Amino acid sequence: MSKNSGRRTLATRRRRYTGEPEWAAEYGLRSHGPKSSTGQPFSSLGLDNQSEPQQAMRASLALFLLNSPAPRTVVESSDDRELHRGDVSRLMWDHVVYSPRHDELAVFSDMPGHLVQKVRNFPGIRSLAKDDANNALVLQHVPTGGRLSFRYFNWRRPASRNRVFVMPLHFDYMPSTTLLDEREQTMIAAIPAIHEDAGTLLAGLTTRLWLANRSEGWAVSGLIRDTLGRDQGDQPPYLYLWGRDREWVLRWGGRNSVPAGDVARALTHPTVGIRGATTRRTADQVCVSLGQATLHLERIQPPSRWMLEPGGVA
Repeated sequence: MSKNSGRRTLATRRRRYTGEPEWAAEYGLRSHGPKSSTGQPFSSLGLDNQSEPQQAMRASLALFLLNSPAPRTVVESSDDRELHRGDVSRLMWDHVVYSPRHDELAVFSDMPGHLVQKVRNFPGIRSLAKDDANNALVLQHVPTGGRLSFRYFNWRRPASRNRVFVMPLHFDYMPSTTLLDEREQTMIAAIPAIHEDAGTLLAGLTTRLWLANRSEGWAVSGLIRDTLGRDQGDQPPYLYLWGRDREWVLRWGGRNSVPAGDVARALTHPTVGIRGATTRRTADQVCVSLGQATLHLERIQPPSRWMLEPGGVA
């Protein structure tokens, strides 16, 4: 088997779970990360072959993506909820595909400019380049050095890779300075200490937020947009991620929320899971462990009319 055909085979296997365009899956296999004795990257088809700045950015992004208004009964007492105030979790409501690369997290969408507007409140994110040749808006996260890009993809015409797309003008108005304003400094200061193993788990969680495999019967679906149609009633959706050092908890719920087992499966799957991650079940949660860190996964369905934290800021 030639090197190119072998890569195409791996790319096909990867996109069964990610839903990426074929060329993007192939690009994502490129890695400068560690290799196994067979010469293949240690990660699951390139999903974790990231640079250190990229991993740090993905772990930080998880905390802002996965914190929205939440029932006060699920919020930890140590959480001052500064992470929620940026409302970056609005990104979880859009149909996107994540395409992780060694030095970038590429997000494919048919409305990249719309997503850029939503990520403006991710503290430290800055415009870096408008790549017209590849229909991409590239941003950099100043605190970590990681890169995030929003790339145009026409889902109705997947073969039209180079279709001309007019980039939105408001991208030019995004800040590009490396200085952090007072609000950003406050939000970054609210991020708890993250153990190295926990950082790998949180970064891997971000990468896998939109993984799915219908034939295997599971989907992460952004936690609250179940593509398999498993309706849970009429509860409003919420996302909540908090912890410190080695111990973290992810709670979510709502009408279209996915089972905790599906999220655990994505993180520990033999093909697309995090290498070395294991799972165990308790009476009320699924726990995923990696090295010294543990992520507790809990889908909690509060009453249809749940209350926010005091003051209405959850």
